[in-house]
Amino acid sequence: MVSEIAVALISGGSALGGAIVGSSGAIVGSLVAQRAEKRRRRQESRTALIAQWRNDIRQLRNAEINHLARNEENKKQGQPEEPDPPEVDPWQHYEPLRRLRHELPHQAVGRVDELRRSRVQDRRGQIPDLLEQEVLHIETKKWKLPESPV
Repeated sequence: MVSEIAVALISGGSALGGAIVGSSGAIVGSLVAQRAEKRRRRQESRTALIAQWRNDIRQLRNAEINHLARNEENKKQGQPEEPDPPEVDPWQHYEPLRRLRHELPHQAVGRVDELRRSRVQDRRGQIPDLLEQEVLHIETKKWKLPESPV
């Protein structure tokens, strides 16, 4: 009788132990899957943000080019130059670039702010160039995303 009780306890204990191990494995598997999904969503979000930044930088560059072309045409016709339009200011006109500002190193923000005080004709493409370099750095070094086609 004692041996039967011992066998029952041992086999019952094994079953309980197996159930605990099985449920622990399911919990761990679920946590791993949740982390992977969270990482995938964060990567997708960051990839979309990089694309938006690149689009806005392209718009900023085009706004500078168009402004310079208009002023060149005005100069040829003897008309006064137009003041710099708001579209050539990355922090004021482009909402996503304000978000980029928070990801940039202080040195880059300072350089952009310094260039913003200059007229477009005196800085010709320097802000878009700097922002493109910084976005590439964020994409590949800081966030370690696979480099997207530009």
